[in-house]
Amino acid sequence: MASITPLFDNARTTYLWGAKGGVGTSTVAALHALALARAGHPTTLVAADGDHGELAAIVGMPEGLGPVDANAAAGVVAGERARVVVVDGGCDPALDRAVSRRLVVVRLCYLALRRALAAGMGGTDGVVAVVEAERSLGVDDVEAVLGRPVVATIPVTAALARLLDAGLLALRPPRLDLSGMEPASSA
Repeated sequence: MASITPLFDNARTTYLWGAKGGVGTSTVAALHALALARAGHPTTLVAADGDHGELAAIVGMPEGLGPVDANAAAGVVAGERARVVVVDGGCDPALDRAVSRRLVVVRLCYLALRRALAAGMGGTDGVVAVVEAERSLGVDDVEAVLGRPVVATIPVTAALARLLDAGLLALRPPRLDLSGMEPASSA
């Protein structure tokens, strides 16, 4: 397994982890990295476990090249802004890793909230809520249960599913407000 530690040096880092498998952590990480790249940040998208192939596929890049250059995936030249690393942590909250921002990705369901609490919320700064229509829980419920603010919501839509299925996420990104996910400036 390749080490991602060198990528963290002198970079602002957003570490995303999911309370349980299948909540959309990889998709949220890709969306966030592409948004940062389009905003002019030199951005790298990595998988904490070193398996970057799924992330490459999500953004329509060839697999096997290591960490994903989000700027190349988005078709933009990296600007002069601070370098950013977006980490797809899978289901590992990695509470022992120093990062600029740690966010948990949850769907609005009881099981996801239960698992997030069981994993431990210490060191987690906020929540990204993946929102499906007709769920009984809402953003207020998530904030009350987890004790962390919801910093962004990602609606589950047929259009987003089609982009993911076709590998076109980088070419036709959905319009989402992900500004609440920005990592803090490094000192």
